[in-house]
Amino acid sequence: MAKDKKLKVRYGLKEKIITLVALAVILSSTIVSAIAYSRSSTILEESAVVSMDDSMNIIETQISNLLDSTYNIAKMSLASGYLAKDMDEAAEQALYKYFAEWTENYPEIINMIYSRPDTIYIYPLNPAMREQVPGNSSWFNERAAEESDYNWLQPYIDAATNQWCITLYHKVKVDGQFIGFIEIDVSLAHIEEMIQSITLGETGYLMISDFDGIVGIHQNKDLLNKDIPDEELRQFVSNNTEGTLSYQSVNERKFVVLDTLDTAIQWKMVGIVPEEEVKSQSKALLGKIMTVTIGIVIICIIAAILIASRITKEINRFMLHLEAMGAGDLKGQLDIHSKDEIGVMGHILNKMTEQLGSLIGGGKKHSSDMLDHFTELSRMSASCLEATSEIAVTIDHVAEGAQVQSTEVESMVTNFGELSDSMQEISDSIAEIGQQFVVTQEVQKESLKIVDQLMETTKETSRTNEEVKNAIYDIDHSSSEIDMIVKTITEIAEQTNLLSLNASIEAARAGEMGRGFVVVAEEVRKLADETARFTDEIKVIIDKMKSQTKQAVKQVEDAKSVMGEQVETAKKTRDSFTNLEGAIHSLEQKVERIGTANKEMIAVRQNMDAITASLAEKAEENMAATEQMNAVTEEQLAIFSQVNTMITELSTYAKELNNEMNVFITD
Repeated sequence: MAKDKKLKVRYGLKEKIITLVALAVILSSTIVSAIAYSRSSTILEESAVVSMDDSMNIIETQISNLLDSTYNIAKMSLASGYLAKDMDEAAEQALYKYFAEWTENYPEIINMIYSRPDTIYIYPLNPAMREQVPGNSSWFNERAAEESDYNWLQPYIDAATNQWCITLYHKVKVDGQFIGFIEIDVSLAHIEEMIQSITLGETGYLMISDFDGIVGIHQNKDLLNKDIPDEELRQFVSNNTEGTLSYQSVNERKFVVLDTLDTAIQWKMVGIVPEEEVKSQSKALLGKIMTVTIGIVIICIIAAILIASRITKEINRFMLHLEAMGAGDLKGQLDIHSKDEIGVMGHILNKMTEQLGSLIGGGKKHSSDMLDHFTELSRMSASCLEATSEIAVTIDHVAEGAQVQSTEVESMVTNFGELSDSMQEISDSIAEIGQQFVVTQEVQKESLKIVDQLMETTKETSRTNEEVKNAIYDIDHSSSEIDMIVKTITEIAEQTNLLSLNASIEAARAGEMGRGFVVVAEEVRKLADETARFTDEIKVIIDKMKSQTKQAVKQVEDAKSVMGEQVETAKKTRDSFTNLEGAIHSLEQKVERIGTANKEMIAVRQNMDAITASLAEKAEENMAATEQMNAVTEEQLAIFSQVNTMITELSTYAKELNNEMNVFITD
């Protein structure tokens, strides 16, 4: 490090800067002085040209701005909607008001005109112009025939204001159809004043000419609208668009700069300066250059010494600060007070050191936090791995339970099949018993016939005849009661049929959800129809019984005299058969109840078949789901194992990063 400091003192930047600046200033000053002395006239001519060009550019810029503003006003007028195809009085007044606003805001505007083939609208108002019919004028038709939508009239002196002005005319179209022109007359008075106010050097001036050498603007009012008096100058202006000329006028030689305006106005600007004025300036310039050169050399050397000293001092501070940073010390700040680039660099370095210290300090904190987080993540990952393993064991137990459940459901299905066979056997037995009842009823009927025959032989017993008659009356009364019950059943069947019809209608309104109710309602309706049909048949039988009962009463009355002797025997026999009929009827009802219960059990068995089938299907689905969950759990176990390995590796990296961050001093 000491050796490096000695090298800096011996070959320091300070000495190099002073030597370089001194040599550069002396050499450049000598060269500039020599060139200035030999080419002072040329330099001043070029300076004059530049000065004239600057003045001409100012004029050209002003004219261009004026023309652009005029064109923009025309475009905005076209878009305003005031230039209508059909103009009534209200539209005309609105147009004048619109024109008045523009003329108030832009004093350069002399007139704003909306000319149509049939009339002219002009502001400020000019009654004489309103009487013109532009469509009858050649100028209107020639403008309308032009391909361009707009054009400029070259500068002219306005008769009313006696000022130079220029006119823009733009076609007005509605739906692509030409209806007239918007014309704007703009004064060039302020341009003329500006040109006349410009002086080139001490006695030089600007003038304006057209392409034919006719004077447009000049300090001498007597030359306006006349040819340039100097023939050589007029020829030069007429035949060229730009350039310089040195010519002999009547009294002296003059230096001329020519330029053409790059605008819609076809004007040429001519700057004229006496050559003697240029040469006198060249001589004075040479003396000034020599004096200034010597002063500059002295000042530059002194300034170089001061600047070099300041620069090297600041650079040494930079080096010391950078050495400290290289050693890991990021808490120090570079003390820089200069406002130049070195000062800016110092502030940038301080800011960078501060941000780097903050970044590394934050990195140290984040690396420590990251290490803690990775430790916590490792613990959580191990817990997740353990929990997932327990879930896998639980899923295995669930799978075993699902297997047992499937086996039990299959056994249940087998038992229900056996139960179904037993129920079918019971149904067959009940059918056989029903057949036996039919046979028994036939026998009972035959016995009743025998009793009836016996009763025919006991017609002499009146008491028996009375009992038979009373029994027949009882049967007739029972038939009437049965008839009333049949009527009630008929009304219930009709009401049931009506309810089933309403249920069908409501189910149809329910759509797909009510389709099952439609089937049920249809079955109920059929049952009601069958009930009505059976009650009608019962009613016919009851009516027939009533008729037969009446006939039997009559026969009993007729046979009363011959039934006396056998009345007791017939009574006992009939009572026996009556008791037998009751027992048979009671037994038949019980058998019917058993058949009904068996049918209900068969229906329940059918439902249980569907339920057990669904249980079997669900058991199979549970088996498949548990197998899938088992596979997913195993996959999660593998993933958690990989995550745990990665977290362990990241923890190692975080420890290494934390150790590397602790090398830097930030606090």
